[in-house]
Amino acid sequence: MKHWHSTTLKYLTDHCPQALRWYVDGKPYSRDVFGVGLAAHAVLQAFHDQRPPDEEAATVMARKVAEGLIAEGYQFRGKPQPPVKPDDALAGADLAMRYII
Repeated sequence: MKHWHSTTLKYLTDHCPQALRWYVDGKPYSRDVFGVGLAAHAVLQAFHDQRPPDEEAATVMARKVAEGLIAEGYQFRGKPQPPVKPDDALAGADLAMRYII
């Protein structure tokens, strides 16, 4: 069964109609455009799972999550995905920290 993601549909509709057609047809496309958001969500999930005691610990945790995404990638629906670009992973960690603090 095809899973439709509103964020994906919105992004592709706004920025690339051809990419939207490929998405609907099930053709592969680059997930690089989601790197910052993936990293931010991963950091927020880590904070939800284990709340850091202070801002310094939160910064360390955010950095470790970003480093893991850079070194190992992530799982999407149980399938391994390639590593996130370093700039995107760090920007996502910073975005999550701005939200949390």
